[in-house]
Amino acid sequence: MAARLLAEHLNADMSDHAGASLPCSCGQRARYAGRHAKTVPTALGSLPLTRAYYDCAACAQGFCPRDRALGLEATALSPAVTRMVGTAAALVSFAESSELLGALAGLPVNAKQVERTA
Repeated sequence: MAARLLAEHLNADMSDHAGASLPCSCGQRARYAGRHAKTVPTALGSLPLTRAYYDCAACAQGFCPRDRALGLEATALSPAVTRMVGTAAALVSFAESSELLGALAGLPVNAKQVERTA
């Protein structure tokens, strides 16, 4: 329920849409290309997010400002889940970490994702 309430709050906030274009990391302008969905495993549960997406024609890359603000850029896991995965992976194998995260925290993190994150 906490994840649902947080998702409702974040998705109602449209302040991540900062105009028709934003500077891209390549130095050019990225244009607003609508809202994109992403579901993020968090310590509270799955968090479905809808975020403003900007696409850069110059470098063919895109980004979501909200992902940067929430620490979700270039990752599929929340910062808290990333710490959980790292701790589990330091103690047991990647496969055992995956099982442990599922059993103790209800987090569906497969062994390959544990390996990449660790």
